[in-house]
Amino acid sequence: TIRALLASRKGGPLILDAGMGTGLGRLGLSEKQCWTAGYRTDDAQVREAVLAVHRGFLRAGCDVLTANTYNVSKVNAQSVLGLGTAEAAAHEERCIKASIDLARSAIATHAHETGRAFEGVLFASLGCFGTTILGRGETANRLHSDDEQALRVPGYGVPQATLEDFHRTRAASAIAAGVRSLAFETVPDLHEARAIAAVLAELQPTTPGLEALVMFTCRDAEHVDNGDRFDACCEALAQCEPVVAVGLNCTEPRLVPALLAAAARAAPGKPLIAKPNSGEAYDMRERAAKTLPTSKVVTNWQPAAGGAISAAEFGDMARHWHAACGAALVGGCCRVGHEEIAAIAAACAECDPPSDADPPAPPGAPAGQVHTC
Repeated sequence: TIRALLASRKGGPLILDAGMGTGLGRLGLSEKQCWTAGYRTDDAQVREAVLAVHRGFLRAGCDVLTANTYNVSKVNAQSVLGLGTAEAAAHEERCIKASIDLARSAIATHAHETGRAFEGVLFASLGCFGTTILGRGETANRLHSDDEQALRVPGYGVPQATLEDFHRTRAASAIAAGVRSLAFETVPDLHEARAIAAVLAELQPTTPGLEALVMFTCRDAEHVDNGDRFDACCEALAQCEPVVAVGLNCTEPRLVPALLAAAARAAPGKPLIAKPNSGEAYDMRERAAKTLPTSKVVTNWQPAAGGAISAAEFGDMARHWHAACGAALVGGCCRVGHEEIAAIAAACAECDPPSDADPPAPPGAPAGQVHTC
């Protein structure tokens, strides 16, 4: 479990993987193939590409591998594939299991190739409700038009029961496939955080070993993407026992230190997660971005403010997020790939275990999370 792995780790943080869609795109898959890969596990080209991306992250040194289940849902099966209600629910369960099996296959192949068993944890990636809204985009750093921005409202404008059902059935599908470690990613909303907490509390009594990571996508150092305060979102999860760690993903790297400090204050005792993107901005003003998925390779990413971040620089930043900001789990999201994860693993391998000489944790930070590199 991730709890056991965190407890046994001496020195550096746990290394998360990064963007599956980024990896698939770099292998030449189109935007449509990347976006629908979780539904296309019977497509040989897509299967091999997903396996290659997983194996690349394992070679890079990740401790946490996430199955390609991020945007698989019965809602998308109905709206994108045109399936009926019952058929869409069955398709959701089948595709989540198939994607988990693919990740397991990658782990087995890596173990055979290296002669070393994978000692990390396999998670099911569960994206936010925003994945069901065509053309919305999940990354908080983007260039957008007024009508696109209008899609970002608290609670998505739907009842909390809708959000709970969305997360409940996907979590149940992952659990049925044998994975009780769930990664809720790019959550932009306080209502959705509460829905996730409710679903986890509901599932916990019948799911021994249930554990979750919850990551928010943030528009600035204080707010998640739909406008709620980030600290309020973390606070909503502070008393949820299955939530092992909280933090951010698909957020600009420059915002990480302030957000980690806020999370530590709002959810004391929870380990912290830093899984930002490359800092590049996705241009939602392009016609193609509003009509996802397309048959073209993704070209709508614009350079990061201040220039591109090299893999080595990303690794150095991750070491700082751990040593100075308390991140217990570090990785990447969109536009972050194998090279950056390898750099993070190398940089954080230099972290020393905590000692009596280490500086005290900042107010509200969980003990034992501030190390010296």
